[in-house]
Amino acid sequence: MLEYDYSNSFDNNGKMKNIKTRLLITHILFWVAMIFMAYFAENVVVFDFNDFQRGFTAVEYILLFIGIIAILSYFFYCEHKYNGLSVKWILLSILILIVIGAAIGIFSTPEIQTFKAVEIVDEVETIVTKEFVTTMDQKIKSLFYVLLAAVGVYIQVIVLPRLITFRKYIIFLFYIAVGVAVISVFLSYVLDYSSYVHLAKYGLVGYIFPVSFLFNRNMYALMILIGMLAMYNIISTLPKWWNYLILIFLLVNLFFTFSKASVGIASITFVVHFIYRMVVTFKKHKIRNSVFLGIVGLLGICVIFLIPFPFFMDIKLFSTARNFIYDYYVKLGIDSYGSRSQIWESVGTISQGIHLWFGRGLWIFNDTLLFYTGEVANHRPEYFSHNGFVEILGQWGLIGLIPYCLGILGLIVLIFYAAIKDYKVGIPALIVFGAFLGYTMVETSTLFDLTIEGIATTVIVTLPTLSWLNAKRHPEINRQIVLAAENLEYHMPKTDGAKFERQATMWTALLLGLGLIFAFFFLKSISAQMAVYIMSSL
Repeated sequence: MLEYDYSNSFDNNGKMKNIKTRLLITHILFWVAMIFMAYFAENVVVFDFNDFQRGFTAVEYILLFIGIIAILSYFFYCEHKYNGLSVKWILLSILILIVIGAAIGIFSTPEIQTFKAVEIVDEVETIVTKEFVTTMDQKIKSLFYVLLAAVGVYIQVIVLPRLITFRKYIIFLFYIAVGVAVISVFLSYVLDYSSYVHLAKYGLVGYIFPVSFLFNRNMYALMILIGMLAMYNIISTLPKWWNYLILIFLLVNLFFTFSKASVGIASITFVVHFIYRMVVTFKKHKIRNSVFLGIVGLLGICVIFLIPFPFFMDIKLFSTARNFIYDYYVKLGIDSYGSRSQIWESVGTISQGIHLWFGRGLWIFNDTLLFYTGEVANHRPEYFSHNGFVEILGQWGLIGLIPYCLGILGLIVLIFYAAIKDYKVGIPALIVFGAFLGYTMVETSTLFDLTIEGIATTVIVTLPTLSWLNAKRHPEINRQIVLAAENLEYHMPKTDGAKFERQATMWTALLLGLGLIFAFFFLKSISAQMAVYIMSSL
């Protein structure tokens, strides 16, 4: 954790100094850094219209890494200058050890890995040797990601809750997540129009699941689920009727994806959150809440009717629903779990020896898993392990998994503590955290990941509780920050535009020059054809 010396941030009357700089510059730098790190983690170029969503080249990757480091350096400099930022060495030491361990795992991976596989040759089972190549370019990229991932954990755990300690800011962030979910649904109506028409006319036979602007239905379903989880926290502090309508709208559209994990988790959390709201508001709305709880009770009885008891079997409505649930959720769910168990066994196989302790690094692990599941294990190729904990084991090894599990355990304790002290913060946090745990057991979703969905999940799962704890530890400081942020009118001083342009040009040219020198040196070290690369880039 970080400790801040706020003594220099207040004058003799207790009012904050430099609040304009602190709240404007540091917040802008923080979110710019987070956006660029998410872009870096996705490893996808979205601005090249000739080759849409291609991966970064080595030069682009290095330049982006240097740019992010420059932004982060200036951010931490501003935090130190205006807030007396000091380092909590325990967390930093743990992260350094994890980085060193990950580097060992990455560079101990042989360039050519061999695996034994069984194939049918001339109708005879034959053991063959499969080779998988890992390049130095992949290792360098994985090391860069490890370095930024450590910084990402640092600022998401410590800096983010301190920056965001008041209700309006948190609600604003959560509404962004909800807004993205709602927009993705409306885009799906346009992009997946034929899917909805087919579902209405012919049902699930030949149904193509909607994906909106995302790659697959599970990602689209996760986007909607994140919006729902954000809405639980919003409703706890802002219980307006339109928030309930948005929540129901997202739940209904989530069913169209037929993503088993997301639909199941969303349905359970929706019911739990609904009962929670009815209980905590019962004194103010006894008649209304009694009716709603009665409706929930009737729905519970209907669920009982779905159980295949002999005297319920002849009821056509429940029989049809029962068959649908069995065919699509139970039967396919069992098959899905069986395929996931095969993936987890494959992760265990390729994570032996030194890789059990230090992992293989991002992308190297996933590329190896894709090769192993498709070429060696002879089942459907999988790039991800479909389990957050297993994914961390494969990428970071036990040296990363053990601290992660301890952090999860500490977060559970903190959320229960918050639920005891302030149910408006703690109870929704418990519901959201339970949803995350359920989802991470069957899909590759982790906290403190730098991807877009990883940052969104981290904010929704951890931010309310961590911000509440930070405000509780420093109530007077938090009160001053909140008052300043909510009431301050910004009057920005006039800036010498010409001077700013000269300085910006100088520093940009310097950074780009250093970055290009390093990039060219790196390309030369891997025997890259510089002339071919430059000509192809023009």
